Amino acid sequence: QHYYITNNLRQMTESAQQCLENETVVSAICYAYSVDSYSPTFLTRGDKIFKIDPAEDISISVNETIDMKLQYSDSNFNAAQWAAGNMKVGALYSAFSGAASMAVETTGESQFHTVRIDAIGVCTKNCITTRGSFRTCPEKFLTEDFKSAIQELTVEEIETRIGVFYAIRLQLGGMVKRSYIMEATEDDNESKVTAELQASFGKECLGASIDATSRFETGRRLSNRNAKVRREWRAQGGDIDLWFQLGTSGAAQLGTSGAAQLGTSGA
Repeated sequence: QHYYITNNLRQMTESAQQCLENETVVSAICYAYSVDSYSPTFLTRGDKIFKIDPAEDISISVNETIDMKLQYSDSNFNAAQWAAGNMKVGALYSAFSGAASMAVETTGESQFHTVRIDAIGVCTKNCITTRGSFRTCPEKFLTEDFKSAIQELTVEEIETRIGVFYAIRLQLGGMVKRSYIMEATEDDNESKVTAELQASFGKECLGASIDATSRFETGRRLSNRNAKVRREWRAQGGDIDLWFQLGTSGAAQLGTSGAAQLGTSGA
């Protein structure tokens, strides 16, 4: 009988945890989102604006994938345009201009223009998509609280307290991003800058070896000691400790351990 009670309690706990995860998946599509420079996705969850029936208004599918990519930005196509394009709101790229910075911290006037490379690793577990009337007429699903807020708040207050975007499709899982913003000369191009980073941080530029870290710690490029460089590191979703284990073989470790332990906490 002790085994039965223990086993039954374990099943109840697992069932409750699954319900909690499902609720998290469902609720993610009901929120507005704001621009956030500290998030690897440049977005953070705002306030809840929709009330839906999950059985009728959304589709949830398993979509376990790993995607590694490098994004090169310069004055012709900057990081804000990449961010907006990836979220299918390309015309609104100026909203991300502050978060997706192309600036290198310098004192005095720089003689260089800047380039930026974002090394991105994305592990996806599930995909949630709106459907039916919620897809075509989302205004019919707005919460009463949101309708009241629209009447009372200013545009600036709506932006900061509620959000500026809503989603029709979310990929849930986790993301790790390393960003390198550096001063460049007219002789630099995408292939030269990428090769310089890959020589120190691996093919995906996600490596964090002691040797690479120490060589870039001075804040100067290896190919041009007069050119400054700024590095950023962001991770979101799943077991955050796994991101710290990324070495020069970042993609391999994402594939063997990261994806297996990701939950649905990251959107």
